[in-house]
Amino acid sequence: MKNIYRKKIGIVVILFFAVSTIFSQTMPMKDKFYIGYQGSFYYYPYWQDYYFPGLHSLNINFIQNYGNHSESGDTNDGGFYDEMSVYQTNVNNFMNSWGNIFQNNALIMEREKILRGAYGQLSDYQAEFVPSTTYPRYGYANRNGTEYTEITSDGDTVTGLCTGLPDNQGNMLVSGLYENEEQINFPESFNIPENNHKISYYYSDNKTDYYKWFILPRMRISVDDATGPDKKVCRIDIIPFDGANTISFDLWNYDFRYFGGGYNGDYIDLFYRRGQELQNINILATNLNNGNTACTDGKSSHPENSLVDYRIYWYGQVKLWLDRVRVMDEWAFYLFHPDLDIQLPNPYNFQGKIQQECQNNLMGGNSNFGYFYIDEYMYNNIPCIAKVNSIIKDFKSNSGLIAETNSSLIINYSGLVNKPSPDDIFEYLFSSKAITDILFMYEYPFTYKKTGDNDYSLFPLPHNLAERLPDKASFPGTVGYYASVNNQYYNDTVNYWFENDFYSGFGYNYCFIDQFRRAANFQKNHPQVRFCGGTQSHSYESPFTFNPPLPYGSLREPTNEEIRMQEYLAIAYGAKIILNFCYTTFYSSYNGNTYNDWGMENTNHSLRNLNYYNQKKYDTINNLNINLQKLGDFMYPKNEISNYFTWDETRTVDKQNVGLPYRYLNNIESYPRINGTTNFDMNNPDINKYWEVGFFNNPQHSDYKYMLVVNKRLSPEENLTGDSRKAKFTFSGYEVQGFNNWS
Repeated sequence: MKNIYRKKIGIVVILFFAVSTIFSQTMPMKDKFYIGYQGSFYYYPYWQDYYFPGLHSLNINFIQNYGNHSESGDTNDGGFYDEMSVYQTNVNNFMNSWGNIFQNNALIMEREKILRGAYGQLSDYQAEFVPSTTYPRYGYANRNGTEYTEITSDGDTVTGLCTGLPDNQGNMLVSGLYENEEQINFPESFNIPENNHKISYYYSDNKTDYYKWFILPRMRISVDDATGPDKKVCRIDIIPFDGANTISFDLWNYDFRYFGGGYNGDYIDLFYRRGQELQNINILATNLNNGNTACTDGKSSHPENSLVDYRIYWYGQVKLWLDRVRVMDEWAFYLFHPDLDIQLPNPYNFQGKIQQECQNNLMGGNSNFGYFYIDEYMYNNIPCIAKVNSIIKDFKSNSGLIAETNSSLIINYSGLVNKPSPDDIFEYLFSSKAITDILFMYEYPFTYKKTGDNDYSLFPLPHNLAERLPDKASFPGTVGYYASVNNQYYNDTVNYWFENDFYSGFGYNYCFIDQFRRAANFQKNHPQVRFCGGTQSHSYESPFTFNPPLPYGSLREPTNEEIRMQEYLAIAYGAKIILNFCYTTFYSSYNGNTYNDWGMENTNHSLRNLNYYNQKKYDTINNLNINLQKLGDFMYPKNEISNYFTWDETRTVDKQNVGLPYRYLNNIESYPRINGTTNFDMNNPDINKYWEVGFFNNPQHSDYKYMLVVNKRLSPEENLTGDSRKAKFTFSGYEVQGFNNWS
């Protein structure tokens, strides 16, 4: 049986197992469909006079708010060391004003007291053999000893390396660290965060001139050896970047005695000299980076030259079992060891500050609040993100920390030699419990780069917008914009880069479509986590103002059609939450030129009615949000989780019709319009197919079939100059036999 159906665009659905007990009804942003914007909204009176009225008119129901980053004296947002009384009034007014206008919808917020600990760095280097197929390869090239596996008294299974019986000769137990660039990939020092871009400050491996890295080897010896005659057990050698000026620490058998004097043979990684004074095995970040130089963006100029190593030399006098060598920066060390933090002259008090943010009047009882937020981060930040998320939930069980996830950035910037895949990162975020509630994944696709005078590449503009290109003298940030020769070239080029990895001025970018696919499958495997799709609605011209300027690597402003495609694509891959970047607009100057990072507002905070191409940006996006919300409300009715649609699969239908047939859909044919007319050439289907088809099920109606068909031809349709298509769908298979009521 074959049914031909003309122009059938289905309904969107998301994947989640429809069992109401899976999701807590009290968890924010799990009760319905959400559309929101990212931005920097704190400063009074901007949020009262400009931001909230503008946001409300855009028909959204949540925002993600960036915060200021400072030490103290911040009456708007609060610095890390500020008492609550300094900023409580402003933030309370901010949250209450939001609730009054938006009727208690969700806020996702950066808070400085949350971020510091979450940006701590922690890496565990295993003593046992780590295969080359392990990503990252957290282990050592040189190992002398015997591998073992044992179960501890606590029931934990430990695999490591042991020395064998004492021979009074000794040897280097482990050396030759594989992943030896994580602590030197951002060597530049920044003493105070408010004077630096947050990426520079938080990513820096050398926060201040006195910032430390701690080395914690986890090992054990026998009880008899710990209480016997004094003997040297091992030496920890810390090798800096250039291999010179090694710092060494000896551990004796009496260092294994706990604070107070006893030892029961357990694994430990903190050691006390005769059970009294803590042996701080650490190195200043400045010393670890000896010989390391930074590029203009703060990254190491030649990280591949790193000789960093954390070696363990066994003296041959006491049998030793080594599990791993943990390396932690100062923030991570005191986040995980709060009892040692309080002994500092100026303690971080991470847990106390997190508790303040969770339980005070700002967040504790405010129904507008949803989650805390951490922006871009590195791979070895993930254990600390997980720790902070856990602490938040201890104090505020129906909240947590949302960690923005950009796989390309994490993989390219983290200083890893054996780089994990995006799927590896997603699973690690989940298994570590860094992500427990919402997976916020973004890949902003519309980049361009300039590597030569005539080399403008990646994403062109539609052919019929050529005459509207901005004046480059007035808008120098558009220097890399160029128009395609025709609509076919534009659609071919854009869709090619949607479906392939590419290298832009920002580094290696993973396939845009694949990233949505990974997020959808992640959500399918972990239904307690909601997929939030991050979409690009902004330009990013700031790289032109870097010192020295980088005349490449920017984000061009997307057209209205490109924005619409991203949001429907996210929904076709099961996103229940759409987060646009961004609302607020920033501008900067360099060499007399002004560059704009355009959001949904102008530089005077009025709404941006027209984009660079004289398209009606505000009106179009406003109508888009209204339609998306209607679609989301249908798919995910408020507080009716058992009635949520479930995502089945999304298929890419390209030039060769890859992806079909699938289930009841056998084929899609695309018919072009006859040039200059409103008629379509129904005799000549085009081999060039640019569709994305999401398949969904309704748990309440198993006999209903739903699909969302996203058109990825993005040439604007104005005065018959676009690329309008008529589609035919061919259905086949047992699932649609007898159906004659398509709508």
